[in-house]
Amino acid sequence: MIKQLQYNIKKGKCVGMEMDLMDLDKVAKSCVKLCQEILPQHFGVNSKLDVIVNNAGVVGNSVTDENSSVKNPQGVSKTFSVCYLGHFLMNHLLRNQLRENGRIVVVSSNVVQLMISDKYQSLEQLDWMKMIFDEKTKGTIPPYAYNKLFCSMHCLNLHDKWIIEKQCPHLQSVNYVHPGVMMTNLLERAKEDQKQTSPFLAYLSYGIGKIIHAFSGIPISQGAYHELRLALDPSITCSGKFFFMQQQKDPKDDHPLLALREEREKLWQFSMERIGPFLEQYSPHIEE
Repeated sequence: MIKQLQYNIKKGKCVGMEMDLMDLDKVAKSCVKLCQEILPQHFGVNSKLDVIVNNAGVVGNSVTDENSSVKNPQGVSKTFSVCYLGHFLMNHLLRNQLRENGRIVVVSSNVVQLMISDKYQSLEQLDWMKMIFDEKTKGTIPPYAYNKLFCSMHCLNLHDKWIIEKQCPHLQSVNYVHPGVMMTNLLERAKEDQKQTSPFLAYLSYGIGKIIHAFSGIPISQGAYHELRLALDPSITCSGKFFFMQQQKDPKDDHPLLALREEREKLWQFSMERIGPFLEQYSPHIEE
């Protein structure tokens, strides 16, 4: 993919670097590599970041044959680490590397609206800790929906703390977007994961997903456009907003929980406790 991008880009540079969001230690080391090697070597000494996009995700119940979830080295579930916590750490490590008027874009999903009922008014009602540590969810809500809710909460927390409270004064905006139902290979990968424990549900979920793709799926390029628009369009000056593709909406229209700051604060405090040791260890290397 990097070679294809390098071929298509006529001006500028495209440099690829892997980041394993499953392991917080590897996330931190990748951030150090970006700041100490990639930026100065390819873009010049004292280069800064214009935009940080939180885009990675994984779909499917990561459960072993022993009916226990696949955990990352820090003890939380794979889906939580890849979809949410890895990005949370990355944003904190790179926050001071953003240039003036920098932006953060968080990719969420309308799966929150579709799969999480409005009746849930607290994280405890959703049994959020069971999902984080064991990927055991409430009813038929998939882990992916929980984690996209967390991503949306993360965006609003960053807006409150880094924009409104000016804890990151050079940051211009933090918004989140549902880019559309992109026709990626996530369905295929989720099916292969779930086949190990529940073949019937694996193929049922896959079939439903393909039907959704057939009626409302969009090309990857179109979904990427919706993300890049928030990253690059100078006319977008708002922050703390939800974009359904190109349509700007109020976050409370996404899910009522997002309007409850005390619920978002629970997630923030839990996350800070988890990433604290990595901030202490690696921040000095990034600030050098």
